[in-house]
Amino acid sequence: MSSFFKTLKIKPLDPIFFVLFLAVSVFSIFAVYKEKSGKSVLIINSPEGEYIYDMNTNRELKIKGTLGYSIIRIKDGSAFFVDSPCPNKTCVQCAPIHNDFEWIACMPNQVFIRIEKESDTNNDTDISTF
Repeated sequence: MSSFFKTLKIKPLDPIFFVLFLAVSVFSIFAVYKEKSGKSVLIINSPEGEYIYDMNTNRELKIKGTLGYSIIRIKDGSAFFVDSPCPNKTCVQCAPIHNDFEWIACMPNQVFIRIEKESDTNNDTDISTF
């Protein structure tokens, strides 16, 4: 058995490091993909602040950015930009988001939207709904 380790040039601590590396890898995978309980919320970051909205309530939001107002719609569990004052309207052309960790940004207007599971604290702040 010792000749086997010599031909592979495995040192005595290598199996311990391998098992430790494997354990950390498995733990990391479970930590990243662990399903959070709770409902999905839309989080909007703008120069005016951060706002959180329930994804199950259809609504249209007017969010102030650096260039003007971006119009964001939540409809049937999806969120998307309806209009924005940016010059090329890339954010408006993006597909609607509906899964956790998806996002859309209007970089010129500095408005960023993303979907996450609701945290333990409920910070539902409703602004400028029309």
